[in-house]
Amino acid sequence: MAQTPIPLTRERDTLTLSELADRLSIGKTRAYELAQKNDLPIPALRIGREYRFSRRALERWLESDHAADADNAA
Repeated sequence: MAQTPIPLTRERDTLTLSELADRLSIGKTRAYELAQKNDLPIPALRIGREYRFSRRALERWLESDHAADADNAA
């Protein structure tokens, strides 16, 4: 019986503020300001002093028309 290989690395389900900023092509300071104002396109989860963001929610938003609208407005 053949065994299916198990991947050694797996992407986390959440992104840090820095990772989110990179994906949105904005600075960390700007991402932090938007997170504080709850003005990001996806919900922010605050754990202590850190913010976390759903990787899936960001991917869905980036694939949606909303992301295209934001690019056109810039």
